[in-house]
Amino acid sequence: MSCQQLSLAERQQIYVLRDKNCLGIQAIARVLHRSPSTISRELLHNQSNGRYLPETAQALAQTRRHNRKRPFAKVSLELVLLIKQHLAAFHSPEQLCGRLELEGKDFVSHELVY
Repeated sequence: MSCQQLSLAERQQIYVLRDKNCLGIQAIARVLHRSPSTISRELLHNQSNGRYLPETAQALAQTRRHNRKRPFAKVSLELVLLIKQHLAAFHSPEQLCGRLELEGKDFVSHELVY
């Protein structure tokens, strides 16, 4: 089983196998050497107007990948060091975030600190 994203060619195969050959999720998974859950999620998440089209599915997947959260991209090294200082002083992440907010420092959520 592969752990990589589906390619446009695989999405086109899914379309043909599902819509033209009327194969089920298990059969498509066997043909593509993918997990049935991967095929199921693909068909569920990448439909447009109730229909699965490979080019549309590819565009939707690329958009989601591009827009996914990257929480550490905006955290400066200075802020990381400050967070480590507070944690070393046994402040909870909630206390730390509240203190940073009061001091007008860059905002981070307590989830990010965890």
